[in-house]
Amino acid sequence: MGQENPQAPVLATLIFDSDVLIWILRGHGKALQFAGAVAPRERNVSVISYLELIRGCRDQREARDFNELIEGWFNEVIPLKPEATDTAVSLMVKYGLSHRPGVNDVLIAATALSRSEALATGNVKHFAYVPGLVVRPFHR
Repeated sequence: MGQENPQAPVLATLIFDSDVLIWILRGHGKALQFAGAVAPRERNVSVISYLELIRGCRDQREARDFNELIEGWFNEVIPLKPEATDTAVSLMVKYGLSHRPGVNDVLIAATALSRSEALATGNVKHFAYVPGLVVRPFHR
């Protein structure tokens, strides 16, 4: 089962889930503080979250603001690699019927697992079933 420990120190490297990125984009104080507690070189974003948010942009200004956020705040947009896709397939085969996870969540979790990085998310329940995944919860 995913590990959740709000008292644990922030792990060295975090992959930020889409929901946290949205709150950062909105200028939410707690989200900015949460991300700011992690060194910029240790903040990453899955290409899946990147695609989710770029798709949600309503105009060029929003797309520009989002890209500036990524370039200014985050070290890397992590591409999908074979080991992550293999892990995602395994997770979906094993938990697809019992937990009904979203495809994007499975890919994001698999990316974190394949890189041995923790996942920063406000949607802890979306990832609680994933064995070995360390979750750093964000609370608004």
